Amino acid sequence: MLVREKNFDIKKIADSGQCFRMNETGDGVWKIVAKDKLLMVRELEKIKKDYVYDFSCTKEEYEEFWKDYFDIDKDYSEFTQKIDKNDKYLLQAADYGYGMKILRQDVFETLVSFIISQRKNIPAIKNSVEKICKKFGHDIGGAYSFPTPEELLQADLEGLKECSLGYRAEYIYKTVRMIISGEFDLDTLIRNKELSNEMLLSSLMNLPGVGIKVANCTSLFGFHRLEAFPRDVWIKRIEEKNYNGHFDEDKYQGFAGVLQQYMFYYERTK
Repeated sequence: MLVREKNFDIKKIADSGQCFRMNETGDGVWKIVAKDKLLMVRELEKIKKDYVYDFSCTKEEYEEFWKDYFDIDKDYSEFTQKIDKNDKYLLQAADYGYGMKILRQDVFETLVSFIISQRKNIPAIKNSVEKICKKFGHDIGGAYSFPTPEELLQADLEGLKECSLGYRAEYIYKTVRMIISGEFDLDTLIRNKELSNEMLLSSLMNLPGVGIKVANCTSLFGFHRLEAFPRDVWIKRIEEKNYNGHFDEDKYQGFAGVLQQYMFYYERTK
């Protein structure tokens, strides 16, 4: 089906570091796997600021899953219009990142993916995630699903280590068992929309291997808490160069994480 939207650039989203299962296959085609769904997206054209794509799914699947996954209905210009007009760097980053969206990813998949991400570059993260999916997920026709907690419960520590996880294997092994046993109630966290982001971060950091950065990434990219502001080496470098060591995310309450993605993408790819 054809999808024509403003401010929706598949390439920028895929290159923004928030998801590890969006890959270009060539000729403007993107292969996207989310949970147990596979989507092929072909870029057809760009008309002014409208992007036109061919999605391989039915209209029903698009409406029921992918439209929400890509946060299509949210107008991100309401965020960029609130940027301080004196902040030239952020204005440039937001303009450069036009088309970026914060995906609405599965929380468990996001959590495990960002536990894996520690001290790994993006190609290495993608490699480990794909190994986990192939080993413990199930075939969905051209790809493998991301394993559910129940599927990963079948994994022993050695099996996880075979997915190039290193010391992170133990974190994932223990995390899965805490979730399945109910010691860590992930479902309640997902349902509790009233929980403050500070409390959400604090709760996530009770899991093995989850520090403030992984918690913020899970909050932003899994729980879709747009106020979450992950700080990695790229963001810290930006803060040192442009903000006297600290970007004041409190100026942009409720959507600082969107601006963080603009900055990250701008610094990493420009």
